[in-house]
This record gives sequence, C-alpha cells and structure tokens, in this order.
Amino acid sequence: MAQAAPNELKQARGRLIELKRQRQSFEDDLPTLMVMEEMAQPRPAFILKRGAYDAPTEKVARGVPAALPPMPEGYPNNASVLRNGWSARNIR
Repeated sequence: MAQAAPNELKQARGRLIELKRQRQSFEDDLPTLMVMEEMAQPRPAFILKRGAYDAPTEKVARGVPAALPPMPEGYPNNASVLRNGWSARNIR
C-alpha cells in the first residue's frame, strides 16, 4: 500500500499513524493511582512524631478531621466516605 496507494491515502495513513502516536504518548503521561479498600479489621492509628511513619507516639481514635463537619449517623467512620464524595451538602 505504501507504494501503490494514491498520495491522498498515503497522507491520511501517515496522519492516522501520527495521531495514534500522540494518543499513546498522552495516555502514557496520565498519572496512575492505587485504589485501596478498607481492611476488615483496621490497624491502630497513632500520631506520628514529626510525620515519620516509623515513629508512632500517642494512639488515637479514627475519625473525620476536625476541620470537617461531623459524620451523620449511619455513615461509616472511615476514609471511604471521603473517597466516595461525601461532603457537608450531603447532611443538610
């Protein structure tokens, strides 16, 4: 086809190949993320000394950050609520 096809077809094929290359490049540049799920039995939570994961200090209860409104009754007390888009407008 590369030799016998009309120029118009050769140009269209070249454009298609370039567009596929651009799409692949775009997809390769997209960030990926891990999707996690809650453990059946959550690990204990601790305040970390200066943010170091290997230097736990005081044990704390799990909950929503104090900067957010409290969780309504019936909502699970874990990160899945925040991850799934819960917000203050949901409790009005």
